[in-house]
Amino acid sequence: MILVRQLNSSDRIDTDVFLEKHAESCMFMRSHIAIAGLTYRGLPNQGDHFGAFRDGKLVGVIAHYWNGNVMIEAKDGIAELSQAVIKNAFNSGRSIRGILGSFDQAQELIEVMDIQEWPRTVNSKEHLLAMSLKDLKVPALCHDPDFYRRDPKEQDRDLMMKWRFDYEMEFGSGQDNETSRARIARDVEDFMSNGKYWLFEYQEKPVAFSGFNAVTDDTVQPSVVWVSPENRTKGFASPIVASILLVARDRWEKKKTVIFSQNEASEKAYTALGYKDFGYYSLIMFQKPYLPMM
Repeated sequence: MILVRQLNSSDRIDTDVFLEKHAESCMFMRSHIAIAGLTYRGLPNQGDHFGAFRDGKLVGVIAHYWNGNVMIEAKDGIAELSQAVIKNAFNSGRSIRGILGSFDQAQELIEVMDIQEWPRTVNSKEHLLAMSLKDLKVPALCHDPDFYRRDPKEQDRDLMMKWRFDYEMEFGSGQDNETSRARIARDVEDFMSNGKYWLFEYQEKPVAFSGFNAVTDDTVQPSVVWVSPENRTKGFASPIVASILLVARDRWEKKKTVIFSQNEASEKAYTALGYKDFGYYSLIMFQKPYLPMM
């Protein structure tokens, strides 16, 4: 029999141990918990977390985060966890904006929540790849003095705003309205201050930006590399990923990395660095926030 209850600070060790066993598919959740813990108080990175227990053992975790995203890591109890998050959304008035998790689990969650027909702006099935950082293969361009990584500066804000907007429009995760632009401004503010995002230049001209979506005590997850259109197909993507992984390995002493691949070309670039296929990940963003009715 599955029992579901809300998790709190006393469950932190058991939750960390469970999620670490599935680190490749729950990096976002692990990163949020590392930053903000298990309790929701209305601040960024925080969320309500619920655990499924079978015979007293934690077998699944679902989280409903400050931004409306729901994340799941569960081999068992998905139906029961779905009811907990639906009830939480109804009681809190905090809508559900998206579903993230390994592909099979996310699809099962969508089905048991009966929201298959809810319109989506993003509905991706992405390859999930993983690698031990000791196996990183460093491209030659990383040793070229004309190619370098630097922290963003205040004078870069407008460029990063434009690039972030272009990225969201290209990949369908944003809309050209005030709400999206306000969120993009907050994202860029975070990129410029959190020490996990960088601008890349080649021959003294900005060509790209990238960083980490998620960081835990042992693992990092690079974000999508945004290369400006005029600088694509020039071989920058792999060196950019390698460059930030070197920061994670050599400066932060991280051991592992996971990453998403959206297409054959990007997967080829990642496998050239040493990544190996680890299954599929699902990222679903709804056209409008979904507030369940009880």
